[in-house]
Amino acid sequence: MSTELVVGLSSAVVAAVAALLTYHAATRSQRVSRMARMERRQDVLEYRNRRLWMYCRQLVDHIYQHKPPPPPAWPDDLDDDEDAQPA
Repeated sequence: MSTELVVGLSSAVVAAVAALLTYHAATRSQRVSRMARMERRQDVLEYRNRRLWMYCRQLVDHIYQHKPPPPPAWPDDLDDDEDAQPA
């Protein structure tokens, strides 16, 4: 084998490995970022669900105890956007 062929093949292998590693790093970074967004959204939705349950529990208690109107006030933090940070 000639020296030029060996150098050319080794350069091609190095370039292919570098491209593969770059692609792997980019897709992994993208997956990690997406996972972080999904976990944050799940935290927000779980918080909202707990607050809705608590409000419904207050309404049931209000009715069960035969209290007069008005019913318990709607929680202010449930009016926020779904993507807001939980308090």
